[in-house]
Amino acid sequence: MAWFIAATRPLSLAVLARLKAALGEAAGDNLPYAMGEGTDNTIPLHADARGLDYLEIEVR
Repeated sequence: MAWFIAATRPLSLAVLARLKAALGEAAGDNLPYAMGEGTDNTIPLHADARGLDYLEIEVR
């Protein structure tokens, strides 16, 4: 199992640090995807536009 997190703000970075401490290399930072307005809707519209922190987790 692998955990991938879109980590760009304090909450996300804190969760990523804890997952990396617990899971080592099984936790990655927004890999293999890149976040962008042209490819994503929810985070740019609902979080970034309002200056809100967000946490996106993908479990494989």
